[in-house]
Amino acid sequence: MTESSDLARPAPASRRRDLLMLLVFVAIVVVIAVVGSVSTMSHVDGWYENAVKPAWSPPSWLFGPVWTFL
Repeated sequence: MTESSDLARPAPASRRRDLLMLLVFVAIVVVIAVVGSVSTMSHVDGWYENAVKPAWSPPSWLFGPVWTFL
């Protein structure tokens, strides 16, 4: 092996640390999302269903899959 190919590959300890940091950040994001969801869930009373929307507005059942994809 050449010296340059060794430098391009991260050490196993570094790779584990990077994976651990990724998992920590993903966990933080999930916790914040759950807290936000739980705190607003009781205040959603269906006003959007009764709101006057333009004719080109997509149906409500389409919102979840599209938002997830985006």
